[in-house]
Order: sequence, then C-alpha cells, then structure tokens
Amino acid sequence: MEEAMVYPVAALVLLTAIMTVRSGRMNLAAVRSRSVRAQQFLVFESGELPMPVQLAARNVSNLFEYPTAFYALAAFLCIFERVNLFFLIGAWLYVGLRCMHSYVHVKGESLINRFRTFGASCIVLWGLWAAFVAVMLWPS
Repeated sequence: MEEAMVYPVAALVLLTAIMTVRSGRMNLAAVRSRSVRAQQFLVFESGELPMPVQLAARNVSNLFEYPTAFYALAAFLCIFERVNLFFLIGAWLYVGLRCMHSYVHVKGESLINRFRTFGASCIVLWGLWAAFVAVMLWPS
C-alpha cells in the first residue's frame, strides 16, 4: 500500500510547481508592465510590489514551510511500512486543504477563509503525525 502514498505527495509537489510558475509569470508580467523594477526581485522588496505579486510569492513560500512536515511523514510512513487507508485519506485531505488554501491565498479572499483553510490543514497534519507516533509506539 506504500506506493499509494506517492500520489498525494506528487499532487502537493505539482501544486507547488504550478504556484511557482504562476508566481514567476506574475513577476515577469509586473516587470514588463513597468509596475515594478526587476531589481526589486533581487532583494525581494515585497512592500513595494503589487499585492497580487506579493500574495503569489508568499503562497509559494508557504508551500515550502508546513508541507515539509507532510513530506517527512509520508516518507516515514513508507519506510516503516505503516501506510493504511486512514493515512491515505488523511494525506489526500491535507493536500486538498492546501489546494484550497493556495486558491484563497492568491485570490486575496478574506483573511478568515485563508486562516480557516490553513488551520484545518494544520489540524489534519498534526492528527496524522499523532496517529503515526501512536502506531510506532504501540504497534498492533
């Protein structure tokens, strides 16, 4: 069943790639439209960048923060052969929430919706980690 864990991991990597390309395209468009100078991206003076460019860049940064704990968990689950339906459903739920968070984040939707999706994804990830630790401490 361990090979099934590849799919939610790959989906999150794909989301990260899509958002990275989107952010890069937005940066390039902002430079081409002369709304920012290319030099601003050298030191990333985000305070002077248009809000959509800042949101896209911050979302990409977010995808390299908390998801690292998800990647580590997925690797441990596979290494220790602990993948089961519970962890697969949880992994897909986490990835779905991260997709929702990215959408809400880059659209500049309400902060409360962004917080809710981020908070829900954290709760899912913490729960998955707690379950993994429990399975390791008390194997059946």
